[in-house]
Amino acid sequence: MPSTESLADTAILTGVLFIIGSAFFIISIFRRKNAFVFRKPAKQRTYRGHRQPKPRWVRRELIRIKAHVPLAGVRQVADIFNRNFAPKTGMSVGKTFVYTVLRDNIYEVKKLREKWKRRIPKPMAKNIVWGMDMTGIEDTEGTTKTVFGILDHGTRKCLSLKSISDKASITLLKALITAIEAYGKPKAVRTDNESVFVSKLFRFGLWILGIRHQRTQVHCPWQNGRIERFFGTFKFYSDRVFFNAKKIQFALDEFQFWYNTVRPHRHLGGLTPQEVWTGLSPFVRPSALATARLTPGESHRQTSLASVKRGKKFSGWNGLLKGYLLDYI
Repeated sequence: MPSTESLADTAILTGVLFIIGSAFFIISIFRRKNAFVFRKPAKQRTYRGHRQPKPRWVRRELIRIKAHVPLAGVRQVADIFNRNFAPKTGMSVGKTFVYTVLRDNIYEVKKLREKWKRRIPKPMAKNIVWGMDMTGIEDTEGTTKTVFGILDHGTRKCLSLKSISDKASITLLKALITAIEAYGKPKAVRTDNESVFVSKLFRFGLWILGIRHQRTQVHCPWQNGRIERFFGTFKFYSDRVFFNAKKIQFALDEFQFWYNTVRPHRHLGGLTPQEVWTGLSPFVRPSALATARLTPGESHRQTSLASVKRGKKFSGWNGLLKGYLLDYI
């Protein structure tokens, strides 16, 4: 039977160990070490349902995808993003996140689409690509006349605007050869898919001339947008005019002159198509004209106007076409 002294020593030792253990337990709790088992796990921070916020470039790319494919839904936008970025970056998105981003950035998508629509095309030299198309106007006799136009993509100069009697391939080839004799041969001609442009005779004529034929996709007129925009300007004015059946070609020549030499073009930096074609500019001094390299989209407004005389007023189509014609020294 243990003695009273041994029991007292055991009780003292047990008390000392209990105190030491309690002290270590309290210290570990305050230092948050070795005591995570006894604490409730902290809730992870979330951002709109995600454990970590997505990088900014993810939102930017989703906005760009939606602006580029405006009819795509959130599932399709998510699929496009994951196909392009998930293999390379390991970053993927779900339809809920895409919906949240697009809902909060409706204005940014619209603004980006407007920016792309109004962006200035890259400069292009002349006689690289010619755009060709046809439209119709009605004369005083109620007859619809076919108008054939050729536009240089680089300078926006209208090279031909003729009233043709029919849409035969040989008629268009004659008009094209006439333009080539006057302005040189282009490297390519861009047309839509109208039957006359896809005929064997027309394509054979381009092959004989050594001109590459570029055709737009079906129902995609914006792929030949320069000539389409030219005819848009032409129709804006022609719809307000009654054309004399015997003087239609004279009216077309007058419009062609006004468009090429009088009307400044915004995407040419305030220059006219004729000025870009010839390399002249009202913003460059005469001594600098020889060394100036004008490109579409550039404007040389930092120099004087010593290279031109006083502009002459121009009026055509009974005052509908107006502007100032500059005479160069």
